[in-house]
Amino acid sequence: MMVRAQPVLALAGALALTPPLFAQSPGLVESLVPVRHWFVTASVGLVRREDGPWVGIHDGLSPSGWDANYAVICELFCEAPSDVAEGRPLAFTVAVRRRLHRRWQIRISGDRAPLGTYPGLYGTTVLAVKPTVTSAGAQAVYAWRFGWLGLGPSINVARVTERADPSAQAAQRTMAGAIFAGGVVIPERGPVFVEGSFERRFTGRVSTPAMPVSGLPLVPALSVPVTHTVLNVAIGIRL
Repeated sequence: MMVRAQPVLALAGALALTPPLFAQSPGLVESLVPVRHWFVTASVGLVRREDGPWVGIHDGLSPSGWDANYAVICELFCEAPSDVAEGRPLAFTVAVRRRLHRRWQIRISGDRAPLGTYPGLYGTTVLAVKPTVTSAGAQAVYAWRFGWLGLGPSINVARVTERADPSAQAAQRTMAGAIFAGGVVIPERGPVFVEGSFERRFTGRVSTPAMPVSGLPLVPALSVPVTHTVLNVAIGIRL
């Protein structure tokens, strides 16, 4: 019995002294992780008020007397028209990134971003100017382990509404533009991830006609810039 057991014991000892296969080949473990080519995200973002259209609206309203709110609110502490703007609007974005070759990807995105409200005032009559932008774009993306940067063209539908009871009007324009974006992804691997990103959306200007208000001076024609920046937080999946 002892003679027959010796080969078995020798084989067991040799296996115990041999490092595991995975330890010898660390790259083998990584090669077993499936490569995911699609990254799909849905995000909610805060529109930076400082980058909004408020200077353009303020410049257009000031000579007409319809910007009394700016004079009252900004008498003591105001530094810019963005301090008068109201609301902290949220933008909603859906995006898909596709891995193309090594670190290069393409990103397709669509979003809607209300930019807030500028409160004009003439006497006791309140004027509300509200710009909103809906965009769709494609960006060439350079990605690394946990981050990415992208730049590409976009199509933007911008709408500016004005209301001063009992009058109201809206102006809309479709424009070509561009999106510069970047993000950080955590964790680096796995089917589900969280992404923090920024998007600078170059979306042009919308011109509104003068608006008559009963018994009051005309609300002047405005040239409203709608380029803006959004700070996003997203939940994503890798496919």
